[in-house]
Amino acid sequence: MSDDPSEDDFEAQMSDVSERAQKLGVSGSDPSSSSGAESLPENTTGDTEEIAEVDSDDPSAAQQAVEQESRTTGGPDTHEYPNPDRELGALADVYVNNNVFLSPEVVDAVEGLWDDVEYEWKKSHDTELNKNWDFYMACFRVILDNPNLIRDELGMDTEE
Repeated sequence: MSDDPSEDDFEAQMSDVSERAQKLGVSGSDPSSSSGAESLPENTTGDTEEIAEVDSDDPSAAQQAVEQESRTTGGPDTHEYPNPDRELGALADVYVNNNVFLSPEVVDAVEGLWDDVEYEWKKSHDTELNKNWDFYMACFRVILDNPNLIRDELGMDTEE
């Protein structure tokens, strides 16, 4: 500890936060933490995947475990809504933050599209659609599935 009392308070608060985080199973920067995150396998992109416990007597549970194990967290080909990755934790703990700067007109258009899509979703589904987990992922997946849309927008020749 130091001679500065505010530094001592800060260290005590950080220790308290670290203990609470470990109890909640939130990973921290301490590699020896007992959050359980180190027991999850990592795929080649560094995303962790959830492994299900399997009862060998139940073939459907084994099939689900295989499907869960082979699914990439947030993968561009995961067209499942509401997003199953929500079960893995908080958005900021599961996905990477990538800021995008948009003109005010584009922001207004995206907000209008979100309002329309959310309204239509609520009319036809029992589940809630989340803007960050579902809507934005769907927007980017549409682009990734149709790269010629970007080429057209940029005035480029499209690939066949």
